[in-house]
Amino acid sequence: MNELREFFSSRGFMPHGFCYQWKPLLIWLHGISDTLIAIAYFSIPLALIYLVRKKRNIPFDWMFVCFGTFIAACAATHLMEVVTLWIPVYWISGGVKVIAALASLPTAILLTRVVPQVLNLPSPDDLRSANQELGRQATILREQAALLDLSQDAIQVQTIDGKNLLWNQGAERMYGWSKAEAIGQFDHDLLQTNFARPRNEIIDKLLATGYWDGELQQRRRDGQTIIVSSRWALGRGLDGSAQNVLMIDTDITEQRRAEDAMRESEERFRLMAGNIEEIFWLLDPRSLGVIYVSPAFEHICERPLASIYSNPTSYREIIHSEDVRRVLAQLALLEQTNEFHEQFRIVCPSGTVKWVEGWGFTAKDSIGNVTALVGTVRDITERKRAEDAGRRSEELLRAAFNQAAVGFSMTNMQGQFVKVNRTYCRITGYSEEELLKMNFQSITAPEDLPANLVRMHRLVVGEISNTVYQKRHIRKSGELVWVQNSVSPLWDGNGKVSGFVALTEDITDRKRAEDALRESEDRYRDLVENSSDLICTHDAQGILLSVNETPLRILGYSREELLNKPLRDFVTPETRPLCDAYLAQVQRDGFAKGLLPVVAKSGEVRLWEYNNSLRKEGVSSPVVRGIAHDVTEQKRAEAALRRSEEKFSKAFRSSPVEMVITTLEEGRFLDANESFEKNTRFTREEVIGRTSLELGLWVDPQDRAAVVEEIKKNGRIVNREIRIRAKSGDIGFKLYSAELIQIACEQCLLAVSEDITQRKRAAEGIRKLSGRLLQLQDEERRKIARDLHDATGQDLVALSSTLGHLQATTPSSSRKLRKSISQCQAVADRCIREIRTLSYLLHPPLLDEAGLEDAIRHYAPGFAERTGIEVDLQIAPGFGRLAQEEEMALFRVMQESLVNIHRHSGSFSARIRLDRNTRGVLLEVSDNGRGIPGNGQGRNKGLSFAGGVGVQSMQERLKQVGGQLEIESSTNGTTVRATVPVHD
Repeated sequence: MNELREFFSSRGFMPHGFCYQWKPLLIWLHGISDTLIAIAYFSIPLALIYLVRKKRNIPFDWMFVCFGTFIAACAATHLMEVVTLWIPVYWISGGVKVIAALASLPTAILLTRVVPQVLNLPSPDDLRSANQELGRQATILREQAALLDLSQDAIQVQTIDGKNLLWNQGAERMYGWSKAEAIGQFDHDLLQTNFARPRNEIIDKLLATGYWDGELQQRRRDGQTIIVSSRWALGRGLDGSAQNVLMIDTDITEQRRAEDAMRESEERFRLMAGNIEEIFWLLDPRSLGVIYVSPAFEHICERPLASIYSNPTSYREIIHSEDVRRVLAQLALLEQTNEFHEQFRIVCPSGTVKWVEGWGFTAKDSIGNVTALVGTVRDITERKRAEDAGRRSEELLRAAFNQAAVGFSMTNMQGQFVKVNRTYCRITGYSEEELLKMNFQSITAPEDLPANLVRMHRLVVGEISNTVYQKRHIRKSGELVWVQNSVSPLWDGNGKVSGFVALTEDITDRKRAEDALRESEDRYRDLVENSSDLICTHDAQGILLSVNETPLRILGYSREELLNKPLRDFVTPETRPLCDAYLAQVQRDGFAKGLLPVVAKSGEVRLWEYNNSLRKEGVSSPVVRGIAHDVTEQKRAEAALRRSEEKFSKAFRSSPVEMVITTLEEGRFLDANESFEKNTRFTREEVIGRTSLELGLWVDPQDRAAVVEEIKKNGRIVNREIRIRAKSGDIGFKLYSAELIQIACEQCLLAVSEDITQRKRAAEGIRKLSGRLLQLQDEERRKIARDLHDATGQDLVALSSTLGHLQATTPSSSRKLRKSISQCQAVADRCIREIRTLSYLLHPPLLDEAGLEDAIRHYAPGFAERTGIEVDLQIAPGFGRLAQEEEMALFRVMQESLVNIHRHSGSFSARIRLDRNTRGVLLEVSDNGRGIPGNGQGRNKGLSFAGGVGVQSMQERLKQVGGQLEIESSTNGTTVRATVPVHD
């Protein structure tokens, strides 16, 4: 309420007329000018609103509304200028200007956006040019009756005034009216023709030139509007007089749509080429020089696009020397073979060798001439590494066959077991010898066998490449056990199926758990909703039926925006075939898992790893249950880790700061970089294998013991200041950081040291200079305060006294003069009070005379009176005096903190606590306001927020007296805590 009353209050302000010295002519000049401007500005929005209401089809009518709002707000600001001449309601005037600013900024932004649209509007000349261009495409009508009904075009004969005389079958098919309905009707009325120009002008041109052609918009009988290319020729009688009009209309609606689609397709191509991760290239078939290459060239080849365009054949230099001859030979044959497929290596400027895979084909024109060589290049470095890893792991897989936790089995075409592992024997209860005499049909539940055989048949005929399904096995004991089979065909040398290999997992417990899960669905609904993974259901067509809160939070959609929508709407266009394949797989196999890119509402693409299954039992129609986890950050981290490992070695060697790797316990050196050698004068060979204590690096060995203890406790240490002795014996200061790492199962340290010897010396010099500057600042404040009080203050007192005497001697009949003198005297009295307050704020005299305690006790009530903020003061009894510089530092911290509370916190109360004990002095200033924006909650010892000059000044003052500044801020308020050690 205080802020609201302050907003409408004029207390403490003077009318604007004072600035004009109440000169009538100047007052009326500004008042009448602003009034006329306001009237004109208010009339303009009315005219714009009238225009928009009357002219409904005016383009960009909302822009007129924006301009009207902005101009009306401007008019209000001019009106307030008139009001404040006599009434100082500056807060209201400022609020009106804020409204004007809020109206003007969107108008300016929207105007910038709409200007390109206005510039793109076609001009009449453009339309006429288009019509003339289309007019040159007209053809001469043929009157042969035998060809009329064979034509797909609408062929008509009309009188000069437009009455239909002839109407062929093409016209019936195109427009929907039969010949009997159309003959005798006026064509432009029947088809509601939309002419590009008045029909009488077209007839005049037809009579003058004998022909006319152009595009018309016609309405079919079913109400659909089509675009036709119409060609008219003038029919003459035997006497040469104009007799009728011969017309041929060709439906070009689809042509226009195709042209629009072609433009969209070209735009999509450019967008696709610019965003795909593969290099798309075009080569000249004669010179084999580059015509076009997509931006992925820069990422894969690590070279700028400009380099390949400036030298179109420079791509040959990128290919590895061992591969270049083979690749260029195949590329030269591409025009004859129409096929290029090679895997080869390229060398990046950094020396990195990458494996790539290239495909190519020829692009030909309509007559079969090769116009360009087209192809793509994809980075397959990771795939090559994976293939190498696959070959290395092949032997491990053979060994894992018998030791796997899941069952493996191989059967021939008749289902006879050929090979099984121990786990499969355990699942079925038979020994290996027993199973090799049996077939899978004999241990499959009869109810599941028909579907099992159908899947085997589909594998044999090649309808599917593998199948995953669930069924029941009959154990040797007669017990039924649920298993999940993943079956793939085995191929012989002739490409025919020779048998099957199956991966079998005992899912009996899972089946029981699924049954229990269905029974407890209601009890675990909250768990699903609060899961960090996406949990959803959708039907067989991919229509979402339910989702939990996770996709709403991560993707930014509301539940209504997701439900009853197809999955395809939320994936990237290029991965929609992947989405369709997923839906087909889950319907075919009963489950599916993999990765799928999903588009968030903001446009960001997130990568989700899903594991979904199809449920048919207990539901009216099949439902897919989906669980997906956002692995975007994980994939980014994996990629970043790979890049980091490659860069670490180079960074370690070439780092400008000292980097070493040592064992944790002994401190034995394992490696050291060049910066360490340079700064300590020890060579790498001298330190490897020796401990830091043997080398005498630590000035105080206890420092290393403390460092090791902290690292064992926290796993790392950051910016610890230590002293190190160089080989020459010189002692320097280092800023030491270390991280605990594992090397060959031994705990080691990766340590980084920065030489801060010069910085320490510079910091000491700066600290002394800063202290001197603060001292000079306080002395200058003391001088200004004394001058304001002794000189300016006394002059104002004399002025006030003189004005009082002048008022007393002025006749009472001179009311206007007495009023002006009274106002001047009030202004002088206010200036006296403000000068005294300012003088006190600059340097409180009590601080020197009585000390910090009395200065704060005197300052707090004055601050409360000036600001309306209630101050609770708590000072320890018997506080006593401190050193002058300590008292000044703490007083300035208290003063700056209260000023910040008044300006920024919005709090109506503040608390000052001053305490003293054997460890030092504590000053604490707190409020219950809104806190420091953008800094979260908790303690800000490092002052990481944008503290501004005030906080920096407080910190610097306390540093000069050996003190510390801490700030704690949350939404419940801010506490500034200053501690200063006391020196007796």
